[in-house]
Amino acid sequence: IVGVSPGLGFRPQMDPITSLIRVKSSEKNPLHPYSYVHYVRLIDEFLSTYLIVDKRGEQIINCDFNSDPAYLDYQFSMNKVCRFEIVEMFGPDNMCIQTRNYEYDKSKPCVVLKLNKIYGWVPEPYGPNDPLPEELMPYEPVVRANPRNVFILCRGEFQVDLDFTGPITYFSLSPDGKGRGPLGFIPFYYFPYKNQDGYRAPLVFAYFSNITTNVLVNVMCRAYAKNIYRNNLYRIGAVHFEIMID
Repeated sequence: IVGVSPGLGFRPQMDPITSLIRVKSSEKNPLHPYSYVHYVRLIDEFLSTYLIVDKRGEQIINCDFNSDPAYLDYQFSMNKVCRFEIVEMFGPDNMCIQTRNYEYDKSKPCVVLKLNKIYGWVPEPYGPNDPLPEELMPYEPVVRANPRNVFILCRGEFQVDLDFTGPITYFSLSPDGKGRGPLGFIPFYYFPYKNQDGYRAPLVFAYFSNITTNVLVNVMCRAYAKNIYRNNLYRIGAVHFEIMID
């Protein structure tokens, strides 16, 4: 399964071996180890490539659900990439932006989620008669109406965490074009990845608008498509992190 079914990654991450996001929301001094400015800087650095304008122009193409998959596959093999611009495509209501410090100074952290790249992998949609994973059942009408998306969903990892995570809003390429939704969406037309120059993996922001403070909260986020295998232990199709807001 490893190398065949994608995993899920998250940012910000202080270092490769820690999954803890610990923030003191009122602390602006960068000398403080839990100052929110560290996390703002990390997200800024990660998103910096998404803000670069492609000066050649010919490398970026416009893609949508009407794009022919065979045409896209050919374009990708010719080193073309689908346009992905966070500021424009996520709508005006996106709370997870630099000018708002990604809400880390308000005890409402935004976490960036993305699928790990696997060369040639193509997601498969749930068919109308395919059973959905239990976690997606509350959103079945949305999932059935928009099958050609990878869906992203986060929740408290353990029962006790469910009481502390609060509502989670997702900012992504939502089908209604407004950017905000109860699920994160990654359209199928960004696949397959062909190792193109300048490829920008589509992202989803999970916005924790009312997470309990002064409590360590375990979070598990998962990706869903018919051919995404999920294994929490090996982080296949899923990613774990902890959030602690002082």
